[in-house]
Amino acid sequence: MKLELKLTDRFEYESADWPCNDKTVDASDRRAWRLQHLDELNSVQDEVLARMEELKYLPRDQYSVLLGLLESVVNAFKHGNKMQPEKSVIIDAAISADHAWFRIQDEGDGFDVEAVPDPTLPENVQKAHGRGIFMMRAFLDRVTYYGSGNIVTICKYRSRDEEAA
Repeated sequence: MKLELKLTDRFEYESADWPCNDKTVDASDRRAWRLQHLDELNSVQDEVLARMEELKYLPRDQYSVLLGLLESVVNAFKHGNKMQPEKSVIIDAAISADHAWFRIQDEGDGFDVEAVPDPTLPENVQKAHGRGIFMMRAFLDRVTYYGSGNIVTICKYRSRDEEAA
């Protein structure tokens, strides 16, 4: 479900991490959704992909954004909201010609991102979980947690064609 929200009034945030005040981002670049169930993410990803294709983002940038969005929203539902059906996840987005930016907020208590074990350490390599944040940081240009850890922003800057070669 797409929401019509006045995005700048809803959150406390670091202004340096909010691209919507950037001259390259206008109202048509902004999107917002409130998800009640994880299966609603498919339609969000479809809309994000359509916008990125319209702006002619490279396939690898599209993949990176979709991966980051999937990981952050799954984490929000699973770890933040503990899969409680009465809790929602809010996604704010700004998808412009030069970057794709998202803010994902759950209704959970948050967590200390610094306490998440490094999945590349020998004692963690065989564990079946704990790679989502690591993958987001590998594929995206910025991953920043705020407040108690229940808000994350992710950003991917558009690759130039010569970088893709």
